Amino acid sequence: MPESTPLANQLLIAMPNLRDPNFARGVAFLCQHGEDGAMGLMVNRLSEYRLGDVLAQMNMVSEIPEVIDAPVLIGGPVQPERGFVLHSPRGEWESSFRISDRLSVTTSRDILVAMAAGEGPRHAIVTLGYSGWSPGQLEQELRDNAWLTTNKTVVEACLQSMINRSGDVGFAQYDSTRCVGGQEITTYDSLDHSLAQTRNNIYIAVKSWATYWSLALMFRELGDAASQKRCEELAEKVASVVCEQAVDGVLPAIFEKNNPGYASRILPAVEGCAYPLYFVKTGFAGRTLDEMFATPAEKRMREVLKVHTRTLLLDPERRNLFADGGIKLSSTSNNSWMSKISIFMHVTRKVFGLDKDAAVARILSEADAAHVKWQTEGSSYWACCDQIVSGEGKASRYYPRIITSALWME
Repeated sequence: MPESTPLANQLLIAMPNLRDPNFARGVAFLCQHGEDGAMGLMVNRLSEYRLGDVLAQMNMVSEIPEVIDAPVLIGGPVQPERGFVLHSPRGEWESSFRISDRLSVTTSRDILVAMAAGEGPRHAIVTLGYSGWSPGQLEQELRDNAWLTTNKTVVEACLQSMINRSGDVGFAQYDSTRCVGGQEITTYDSLDHSLAQTRNNIYIAVKSWATYWSLALMFRELGDAASQKRCEELAEKVASVVCEQAVDGVLPAIFEKNNPGYASRILPAVEGCAYPLYFVKTGFAGRTLDEMFATPAEKRMREVLKVHTRTLLLDPERRNLFADGGIKLSSTSNNSWMSKISIFMHVTRKVFGLDKDAAVARILSEADAAHVKWQTEGSSYWACCDQIVSGEGKASRYYPRIITSALWME
């Protein structure tokens, strides 16, 4: 076996967010680590077998009660039919690897013969199967969490910045001093009243809710329960304020009644819901999608956003659809972005389940067909366009953000 690095001879404890049933709440002892990957044994998961059962399957017999009744562990999902013995380094065995001066791992039959006769190592753990990591996989997993620990001050600064900007409602109420008397736009463009300011914007409000949840999960990983609770409280506050803005089943783009954007209705209002969907899918959330909308206010916000989406898509005046059936992000602008449309449709299907609604499913199907034509016919000369004006590709050619269209494949 290749020589191990310092990562070997250590216990790996699964993070709380790990959802893989093979490793959730697991503790693995790392036996080997090198350029070819890593190998370890789970040491806290009992199998249904005792050592006497394993010996019997190998046509061996032991008369020693302590040997017969010794527990057999589940070492991991790889080669579960094969036995591994982690033991103190006593004896010479046919197939054995010395991990340290105090521990070795052996896979040959001779060690079990010795154990059955009471002549094996003084201390031993028997497992079925092992846990493996491909080259670089373990390092990446450890690096991901190490970054968070090293950059805790960045996470804390992000939370403080959100609080500083949010006033009493939990999301952007103030412009940065860098605006020098002007105002901040949203994250995608300012070609429409609905997008021309960050303050009191539904798009930013829902993303702020998602941001607080993102920070809460990071503080959980950092063991900062107080900051985690603060983030969860702020997320609940934002959700409550969002729900209060609904008018006749839809949410205004801007919450200020004297602002032209108050009359605008935008589909990207739901985009922030992509965050919890991602956290659940990757296992980082450590909970279900329904549990991400944890409080009554958040559950209501999810329903309010769902109704908002359905109402706009089925609007008899089709103010959020182009003539060809493609998605029109804002009811008051002919300017749309394919990258944003893709996220919106993904949330509509995966978070709200509106594709199960026959009327909405028909709208989405027609929109899919229109969007394909935008790229294959309208803008095919440039390979792809993100900016769509009145159903025609116009600009943002080769724009990297359009990679979000890959969500269609799901």
